Amino acid sequence: MASEHYDVLVIDGGTAGLVAAKRAAGGRRKVAIVERDRLGGECLWTGCIPAKTLLNSASIYRTIQKAQDYGLPADNEPLNWPDVVRAKDEVVARIAREDGEKALASADAAFLRGSAAFLSQHEVLVFGQIALAQA
Repeated sequence: MASEHYDVLVIDGGTAGLVAAKRAAGGRRKVAIVERDRLGGECLWTGCIPAKTLLNSASIYRTIQKAQDYGLPADNEPLNWPDVVRAKDEVVARIAREDGEKALASADAAFLRGSAAFLSQHEVLVFGQIALAQA
């Protein structure tokens, strides 16, 4: 079984894991992050970012509908839901690019795709590769 040594091994590529890995790598440590699914976690893909983007779209739409109350022309076009969803997807995709594998690589952090299983205090198995964290 192949093994690789790291100073810091972050398990979970959600928001907190990404921040931790980038900060640790910025300190000139050898860093890897383990994620079995997509980097960014629930916040990026199904939680915070999509929800806040949709809420922002709703707020803007409501403001446009009330524009006449403020002496502005109102655009009372009906909402086009597929356009709103496409805009949300574009926001998520942009953030995924900014926080994805390329961003980790530019921060000198390795990305190990897979589930982590502890073998000992300093050994983690990720898809047949042993990642050794320094004591």
